[in-house]
Amino acid sequence: MWFRLASHLKMAVSEAMQRISSEEFTYWVAYLGDYCLDQEGWEQAAVLCSVVSNCAGAKTTPQDFLPVRRPKTKKQQTPDQMIAVMEAMFSGSDD
Repeated sequence: MWFRLASHLKMAVSEAMQRISSEEFTYWVAYLGDYCLDQEGWEQAAVLCSVVSNCAGAKTTPQDFLPVRRPKTKKQQTPDQMIAVMEAMFSGSDD
């Protein structure tokens, strides 16, 4: 991950490791985590998968192996909803 981050920030890995705190690095990992492979990497892997698949007799295209990003539809809880859940969990009797 350091190499991706350093490349993204246009600096040497050693410089990035010196300048970026552990906390900031954690945030970067979370941010970049959804993109383990860049688009070019996914496309290269998809071409390879398609070639191997076709050699085995399947009729595929690289598109068949690219991930599909679905929009996140789950809404984030509001603070009031979080409080209601916590009250429901902990408001029972102690019997």
